Amino acid sequence: MFDRTGGSAGSAGLPMANFVLIARHSVYRRGIADILTEIDPSARVVDCADVKQAKAALQGLGAAELVLIDPLIDDTMDFFALREAFPRAQAPRLVALSETARRASILAALAAGFFGYIVQSQSEAEAKAALRDVLAGRIYVPPSLATVGSADTAHYHGGDSRTYTARQADVLRHLAEGQSNKAIARVLNIAESTVKVHVAALMRILGVHSRAQIALAARRELDQHAAMRPSNPDNAAST
Repeated sequence: MFDRTGGSAGSAGLPMANFVLIARHSVYRRGIADILTEIDPSARVVDCADVKQAKAALQGLGAAELVLIDPLIDDTMDFFALREAFPRAQAPRLVALSETARRASILAALAAGFFGYIVQSQSEAEAKAALRDVLAGRIYVPPSLATVGSADTAHYHGGDSRTYTARQADVLRHLAEGQSNKAIARVLNIAESTVKVHVAALMRILGVHSRAQIALAARRELDQHAAMRPSNPDNAAST
C-alpha cells in the first residue's frame, strides 16, 4: 500500500480530500494518483493492491471522496459486490478503472451505483476530465456509451447528425418535460437505475454536464426535430 499525502488543508481552508485507489497494476495506480494530486495538490491518495487493503485504509481515513476500483481486482467483475463492499457513508462515490470498454460492463457499473467508468486505455486528459466530472457530482461515462451499436437497429436522428436509440429518445422526451428519473422510470416501466444510465449517455451525446443543461438541450432538440421518428420502425426494440 502506498500513501501519498499533500498539504494539510484543501483549497479555501477546507478539510483535506481523501482518495483511495484499488488496482492490480501499480504503474497504472501511480499514474491515476498523479492525476488526482494534480487536480487537488492537498489531497491524500492511498494506493491499494486489493479490496482488503482498501477497506483497512478507509477505516483509518474515516471516509473518502472517491474510491477508484479496477473491477477485475477480485477476478469477478461483480460491480454490485464491489459497491456493497464499501459503506456509502465511507465511500459515497465509486469509479471503475476498467480494461474493457464493453457497453454491457459500463451499464452494469452504472446500474450498481458507480459514479463513473474510466477505461484504462483512455488518455491522461480524458481521465482527468472524467475525475473532475465525478468530483463535481456528475456521472461520467466514456464516449463509447453514446455510440449506437450494431445491435441498436431502431434509432432516431436529431440535430448535428446525433443519433438516439428508441429508448434514449423516450427518455429525452420526458427530460424535456422536466420529469425526474423516478417519474420517467415509472412511466416507461423500467428501473430508475436504467434511467440514470440513459441520462448519462444522453449527456454525453448532447455535450452537457448537468440536469438543468440536459433539460434545456432536450427541449431544444425536440423543438428542432419535433417529428423524430424511428429510422427503422419495423425494428423498434428499445434499449
